[in-house]
Amino acid sequence: MRNLIGFGTILGTLVFAAGCSDDSGKTVTPSVDAGTPVVDSGTQPTVDAGSPAVDSGSQPSVDASAPDAAVDAGPATCPTGTKPTATFKGNTDLGNGQSEQTTSVTLTADKDWELDGQVFVKSGATLTIEPCVTIKGKVGTAATIIVKPGAKIMAKGEAERPIVFTSGAATKRPGDVGGLIVLGRAPVNQAAPTIEGLPVSAETTFGGSIADDDSGAIEYVRLEYGGVKLGANNEINGLTLGGVGSNTSVHHVQVRHTLDDCFEFFGGTVNAHHLVCTSPQDDGFDWDWGFSGKLQHLVLQQGTFDDEMNGFEADNDAQGTDASPVSNPTISNVTLCGRDMAPGAKKKFGMLLRRNTGAKISNVVAYGFDYGFDIRDAKTHARANGTQASGPNLAITSSLFFKFTGAAGTDANFPTGTATNPAIGFNETSTTEKAFNEFNWISASASNNVVDTDPQLSACKDASNPSFNAPAALYGATGVLITKAATPATGMPDTTAKYIGAFKDASDKWATTGAWVKWTPEGQ
Repeated sequence: MRNLIGFGTILGTLVFAAGCSDDSGKTVTPSVDAGTPVVDSGTQPTVDAGSPAVDSGSQPSVDASAPDAAVDAGPATCPTGTKPTATFKGNTDLGNGQSEQTTSVTLTADKDWELDGQVFVKSGATLTIEPCVTIKGKVGTAATIIVKPGAKIMAKGEAERPIVFTSGAATKRPGDVGGLIVLGRAPVNQAAPTIEGLPVSAETTFGGSIADDDSGAIEYVRLEYGGVKLGANNEINGLTLGGVGSNTSVHHVQVRHTLDDCFEFFGGTVNAHHLVCTSPQDDGFDWDWGFSGKLQHLVLQQGTFDDEMNGFEADNDAQGTDASPVSNPTISNVTLCGRDMAPGAKKKFGMLLRRNTGAKISNVVAYGFDYGFDIRDAKTHARANGTQASGPNLAITSSLFFKFTGAAGTDANFPTGTATNPAIGFNETSTTEKAFNEFNWISASASNNVVDTDPQLSACKDASNPSFNAPAALYGATGVLITKAATPATGMPDTTAKYIGAFKDASDKWATTGAWVKWTPEGQ
């Protein structure tokens, strides 16, 4: 997160056009989740097919009695060959390149779809996206989908039939398009917040008191070349989840080559697993505003861009207040792969934990950053030491830290680490920062962390063919990735994943297997 812009006034543009064809080729609108009456604007979304539509037979509709059910059985893999392109615009024009979809609609897999601005999905409407759909953002329009509180997105791809959001440019670059923003009604520690990157208005507020709110499903989805720059220090993240509740399904999602963060959680209680962040130009996984969900099986491959790119960046809020609920996610089974570069102009941390955040973090491998981690300010120090007046602690346990390239300090209070990990922890030069010694904290025996054991992950930084697996011996009965691991907390997606890192053994290839993930250099 480059900057919290919850109060920004940036107008992007995104048009997200879709339609659903019957056998005669006419535009139809699927049925809607019966929970909230749908406003019928009288005008259905327009479809510009450009060329004759492929007749795929009767199209599925959304079953109002079971809106979260899969709607497409389909073939085992996505068909090859050229498909006609259709443009989807919401059925209400909001001006300034924005539109709103007020009724439920399905983007069908017999077409490719072009986004041409910003589309808001209105409360009570469901946007269903079939497996094998590719959505190409029109460069220059800040192509973004915004799912408002009370609306749903049903993007349920499959491992070999993913849903892909990408750039429509011939040569793709980070920032070509916006991203996907989902807003819900779960608790947030800000009053009437508006989401980063969008104008302050009733259209962009989110949060509430429904901890188990349901914003739909995002499964086997890839988001590419997002993070469009809307203003100074204001870019849209790859996937932004604001106040999203725990009944929302988010798993097997890759964000790659984005100009900003891959994943950012603004409050909410959503749980997510099997998330892959590839070559961001800012942070991998970012949380603030009281986020308290559970995250498991996360992978980051850091890019080569010289900016403040951190594996984790965490706050309670921008001012580090005690606003409630205090950020307190539970995170397990993570592999954070730095590029093992010489330090640049800006520091890069495996974890930057600051501004009064709490968290329960375990079973993480952090490898190859400038610094392993930084616990930055007095209030966050108190949570790490368990001396805060109230609220959650901050803990990192059963995790492995290795190979950090930042220079060791010379001050007696600066943690020098060891010969192989001189920068495992980081202290700035202020009296407050020097009062907390990260190396001593992370090395406390009760934390069960591992330092100076090489996980041999140099291949994790390969842009085209990465390997995130340690050698088999490290997963064996006496291997440190097993013997030092913690059992994931109750309620985690997989409580059996008692191993350090995102992979259970040397043959576990979930982040590099299937059509839903793609590993190529930037522009491909």
